[in-house]
Amino acid sequence: MKEENEEFWWEALDDFVVDDEIVIVDINKADLVDNNSDGLIERDSVDMKDWGALEKILGEEEMKLHKLDFEDEELTFLVFLYCDGEYITSIQGDY
Repeated sequence: MKEENEEFWWEALDDFVVDDEIVIVDINKADLVDNNSDGLIERDSVDMKDWGALEKILGEEEMKLHKLDFEDEELTFLVFLYCDGEYITSIQGDY
C-alpha cells in the first residue's frame, strides 16, 4: 500500500514518541484515506534495537526490513505506522 500523503502523518505520529523505544501505531484504511489522525492507535512498543521483540510483533520479514534500515543508526526513537498489516511510514529521531 502506497500512502500518497506520508508527510501528513509525521506530525500526528509525534504524539507516540517515547525515548529509547520503537513504537508501532495502527490505523484502519478508512481513517488513513480520510487523513483522520484520531484513528491512530498504539499497538505495542519495544526497546530500541530489540529486534527479537519487534519480530514477535511484526513478523520476521518486517523486522528484517526495519533492522536493515535502522540497525546502524543512533536513534532516540522510532515510530512505525501500519495499516492492515502493511507498513505506511515512520518517524525517527537521532542524537
